[in-house]
Amino acid sequence: GASPLLANEDGGGVQWHRLTEAGRTKMLKGDLPEAEKSFEEALKLSESFTPLDTRRIVSLSNMSLLLKDKQQLDLAEQYSRKALALIREDGIKDGAMFGVELSNLAGILADQAKFEEAMQLYESAMLILSKARGEDSLEVATVADNYAVLHQKLRQYDQAIELEKKSVAIYEKRLGRDKKDLAVAFGNLAESYSASGDNQNARLYSEKSLSVMRKTYGDKHPAVASAMDNLA
Repeated sequence: GASPLLANEDGGGVQWHRLTEAGRTKMLKGDLPEAEKSFEEALKLSESFTPLDTRRIVSLSNMSLLLKDKQQLDLAEQYSRKALALIREDGIKDGAMFGVELSNLAGILADQAKFEEAMQLYESAMLILSKARGEDSLEVATVADNYAVLHQKLRQYDQAIELEKKSVAIYEKRLGRDKKDLAVAFGNLAESYSASGDNQNARLYSEKSLSVMRKTYGDKHPAVASAMDNLA
């Protein structure tokens, strides 16, 4: 039969893709009210598709991430849990989609100070994504980085450093040495070393972060100026 993602393509599928991409573009630009309108329309449209169409899951997930950005955390949690329930119903709970959504929910719970459940979900997400995508996949790196930030928040710096090193190693292997994600990972690692009192490594990784940002953005970008101030 047809792939669920392509089912009903004539019955609103093209419009759903257009609305979803518009929402993501607006969200990246920081226009959250307009992004919300696009995502809400896409979600409403996805409800006309077959019950387990994966586009319904994607729409619920998009809404949860948007609401997290708006700090409407209780509502964000509800949408994320609905997405996970549909994935379980769909019988794909060992797949990458399940792992990514577990990580999304963990981020929401961490912002709500529900630290214990957040940590359990990050652990599960890393296991599932390691199996589904490979231990050195970009998805695993992203989850490791987010999980490290939670350990930072809890002042568990050794665990944070271990996860950030894993993330950095994957980004260097997969992306090369001049990408924004790597700069952020270096910066997070520098913060953990600084908080743990290791100023030598903190400076080393701050300099590495700055080097990548310069290659990516150029010297005049505000993020580069800010990073230079931190090293002064």
